Amino acid sequence: MIPGRQQGVTLVEMVLSIVIFGVLAVGTTAFIRLSADSYASSSARLELAGAARIAVERINRELRNALPNSVRILNGGTCVEFLPVVGAGVHQWQTGSYSGGETMRPPPVEEDADVFHVLGETLTNLSGAPVYVAIYPLPGVIDTSATGVLRAVATPPLQPLAGVDGVSELQLAAPTRFPRAAPPPYRVYLAGAPVAFCLAGGRLIRHEGYALGDAPSSGAGHPLGRNVSASAADAFVHDPGSLTRHAVVRINLAFTGGDNQSTAISHEVHVLNAP
Repeated sequence: MIPGRQQGVTLVEMVLSIVIFGVLAVGTTAFIRLSADSYASSSARLELAGAARIAVERINRELRNALPNSVRILNGGTCVEFLPVVGAGVHQWQTGSYSGGETMRPPPVEEDADVFHVLGETLTNLSGAPVYVAIYPLPGVIDTSATGVLRAVATPPLQPLAGVDGVSELQLAAPTRFPRAAPPPYRVYLAGAPVAFCLAGGRLIRHEGYALGDAPSSGAGHPLGRNVSASAADAFVHDPGSLTRHAVVRINLAFTGGDNQSTAISHEVHVLNAP
């Protein structure tokens, strides 16, 4: 250092420093913005995928609890409808009397009746309000006609049979008969009102609270997703079961987010079809 000489920077050095800091600031800002945009895009994709998984899993769980052979595809592949099982058990198949003298009552087949007996306690804990009882639900007969397997039940449908342990009376809404008896293991199903999942107006909607044979849109609708479309020709495809495998429902849905990101889901649900 030379005594008496002032220290400092020249104008050129100052301008050069400003230019360098400016370049660094622009680069850092661009990097931060790119990172923030990438994080926002990833978060949006994860949120969209999560919403899609929740909706499809809801359909999957409910279809797995469908009454055997009750699944139907409606409205050109935009709706899947089924009857939910709220209870299942074994019905009385013998005739005669119990040890206390009470008459055994199997499901009415040859003549009309408004009651029959179910065995055990498998029907005591119902998961919903029963509307129908089904005996031997084969394909193509899931209806309330004379040749169908559904019959309306009374409210409440079950009452313990007095004097006989482990046996309940199942009350029908009116005297009727079933077209055929069930073979072993003599299954009986209690089913609720129809439920349908439909695509309409870009929304995935769960319909309930409507009568069998009516349009699903006549029932209460609960949206499960918005900006939803079919990711294939049909949103829902039903492949009926056979003697060697269960039925399959294919779900083909595409979910679109607000930033036009899309997630397509193709999912198969194996539905029990053993009556």
